[in-house]
Amino acid sequence: MADRAGHALRCSLDDSKIREDLGYAPQLAFADGLAGQMARYCERRSWWDPLKGRVELR
Repeated sequence: MADRAGHALRCSLDDSKIREDLGYAPQLAFADGLAGQMARYCERRSWWDPLKGRVELR
């Protein structure tokens, strides 16, 4: 399947402005948050597993 024109192949975020202006700081390290999210998906397979048949997998 061809990618659409102008589609970003890579996106990134610079949160320096919100950190400086609002004093934002993440509550979790990225790796810890990702590991927690993956654990939740593994624990709740009954939620997402039925959805696999509804989308085209590439």
